[in-house]
Amino acid sequence: MIFLAGGHLVILAEQVVAEIKRFNGPDEASLEAGGILLGCYRGPHVEILECTTPMPLDTRTRYGFVRRDPGHQRRALAVWKASPSYSSECA
Repeated sequence: MIFLAGGHLVILAEQVVAEIKRFNGPDEASLEAGGILLGCYRGPHVEILECTTPMPLDTRTRYGFVRRDPGHQRRALAVWKASPSYSSECA
Protein backbone atom coordinates (compact mmCIF):
# COMPACT_ATOMS: atom_id res chain seq x y z
CA MET A 1 0.00 0.00 0.00
CA ILE A 2 1.39 3.41 -0.94
CA PHE A 3 0.41 6.81 0.44
CA LEU A 4 1.49 10.30 -0.51
CA ALA A 5 2.25 12.47 2.53
CA GLY A 6 3.77 15.92 2.25
CA GLY A 7 5.18 15.18 -1.18
CA HIS A 8 6.84 11.96 0.00
CA LEU A 9 5.78 8.37 -0.51
CA VAL A 10 5.03 6.13 2.47
CA ILE A 11 5.14 2.49 1.44
CA LEU A 12 3.56 -0.13 3.71
CA ALA A 13 4.60 -3.75 3.21
CA GLU A 14 1.67 -6.12 2.71
CA GLN A 15 2.38 -7.94 5.99
CA VAL A 16 2.14 -4.62 7.86
CA VAL A 17 -1.22 -3.88 6.24
CA ALA A 18 -2.42 -7.37 7.21
CA GLU A 19 -1.32 -6.89 10.84
CA ILE A 20 -3.06 -3.52 11.09
CA LYS A 21 -6.26 -4.96 9.60
CA ARG A 22 -6.27 -7.67 12.29
CA PHE A 23 -6.94 -4.96 14.87
CA ASN A 24 -9.48 -2.97 12.88
CA GLY A 25 -12.52 -4.06 14.88
CA PRO A 26 -15.91 -3.02 13.54
CA ASP A 27 -17.92 -3.54 16.70
CA GLU A 28 -18.30 -1.03 19.50
CA ALA A 29 -16.83 -3.40 22.09
CA SER A 30 -13.44 -3.68 20.37
CA LEU A 31 -10.40 -2.27 22.16
CA GLU A 32 -7.93 0.25 20.78
CA ALA A 33 -4.66 -1.25 19.58
CA GLY A 34 -1.21 0.12 18.92
CA GLY A 35 2.45 -0.59 18.47
CA ILE A 36 5.33 0.86 16.50
CA LEU A 37 6.12 1.00 12.81
CA LEU A 38 9.60 -0.11 11.73
CA GLY A 39 11.15 0.68 8.40
CA CYS A 40 13.74 2.69 6.56
CA TYR A 41 14.27 5.57 4.19
CA ARG A 42 14.47 5.13 0.44
CA GLY A 43 15.79 8.50 -0.60
CA PRO A 44 13.10 11.01 0.42
CA HIS A 45 10.52 8.26 0.92
CA VAL A 46 9.73 5.92 3.83
CA GLU A 47 9.23 2.18 3.58
CA ILE A 48 7.48 0.50 6.52
CA LEU A 49 8.58 -3.14 6.63
CA GLU A 50 7.35 -4.34 10.02
CA CYS A 51 5.19 -3.35 12.96
CA THR A 52 4.66 -4.42 16.52
CA THR A 53 1.18 -5.12 17.82
CA PRO A 54 -0.30 -4.97 21.33
CA MET A 55 1.79 -6.86 23.88
CA PRO A 56 0.85 -8.23 27.32
CA LEU A 57 1.90 -5.19 29.38
CA ASP A 58 0.22 -2.62 27.11
CA THR A 59 -3.02 -1.03 28.29
CA ARG A 60 -5.95 -1.30 25.89
CA THR A 61 -9.34 0.28 26.46
CA ARG A 62 -12.26 1.11 24.21
CA TYR A 63 -11.02 4.67 23.71
CA GLY A 64 -7.29 4.48 24.34
CA PHE A 65 -4.04 2.58 24.06
CA VAL A 66 -0.89 3.03 26.16
CA ARG A 67 2.26 1.31 24.96
CA ARG A 68 3.88 0.03 28.17
CA ASP A 69 5.46 -3.26 27.18
CA PRO A 70 9.26 -3.05 26.73
CA GLY A 71 8.98 -5.60 23.92
CA HIS A 72 8.27 -2.77 21.46
CA GLN A 73 11.56 -1.06 22.29
CA ARG A 74 13.46 -4.36 22.25
CA ARG A 75 12.15 -5.13 18.76
CA ALA A 76 13.02 -1.65 17.49
CA LEU A 77 16.58 -1.93 18.83
CA ALA A 78 17.00 -5.42 17.36
CA VAL A 79 15.89 -4.23 13.92
CA TRP A 80 18.11 -1.15 14.14
CA LYS A 81 21.17 -3.14 15.21
CA ALA A 82 20.61 -5.68 12.42
CA SER A 83 20.52 -2.94 9.78
CA PRO A 84 23.70 -2.22 7.80
CA SER A 85 25.96 0.08 9.85
CA TYR A 86 23.02 0.99 12.12
CA SER A 87 21.67 3.02 9.22
CA SER A 88 18.08 3.99 8.66
CA GLU A 89 18.58 3.56 4.90
CA CYS A 90 17.09 0.49 3.22
CA ALA A 91 19.60 -2.08 2.08
